[in-house]
Amino acid sequence: MKVLTLLDQIDNGQTALPGFQRGCVWNRAGYLVFEEIDHLRHHVAEQILDNPLAVPPAWAHHLDDMAALPVVEWIVDKDLPEPVIGQNVEDAKGEVVGSFELAWLEYRYRVGIWNEQGKVFSIPPTLAGWRLYHLEEVRQAPYTRQTPLRTLG
Repeated sequence: MKVLTLLDQIDNGQTALPGFQRGCVWNRAGYLVFEEIDHLRHHVAEQILDNPLAVPPAWAHHLDDMAALPVVEWIVDKDLPEPVIGQNVEDAKGEVVGSFELAWLEYRYRVGIWNEQGKVFSIPPTLAGWRLYHLEEVRQAPYTRQTPLRTLG
C-alpha cells in the first residue's frame, strides 16, 4: 500500500490509527493535528516550554491544592480517566464532613485522594470499600500512585 493511499484512507475515516497514535498526528502539510485540547496543552508544556506542569488540563484548573499538579501530570501521562475535583464526603446523615481533592467514582474501585483541608478525622461508613490516600502520600511515592490508580485505566 502506498503512503499517500494510506493517508487518504485516514483522512476519509476508512482507516483508523492505533490508540497509541491518537493524541496527535502529522497531516500532509507537516503540521501536528491534535484531537483534544488537553493533548495540545500537554504537548506545548512538554515540548515547547520544557515544563510538563506549565499547562495543566482544563479540569485541573479547579483544584484547590496546586501541590496536586505532579499527580495531574501523572494522570495525563498514564491516560487515566478524568477525576472528579472537590468531591464532598458525607457521613451517614448526609452531612458533609470533608472533601476529596481528586476522586474516581464510577470504576471497580472508588478512589479518593485528599489533602489536609479536606481530610475527615474519622472515616464515615459511607466510604466503606473506597481506597483512600493522602495527597502528599501519592505525590511523594510514585509506586503508591500506581497501586490505587492503575485499576482505573
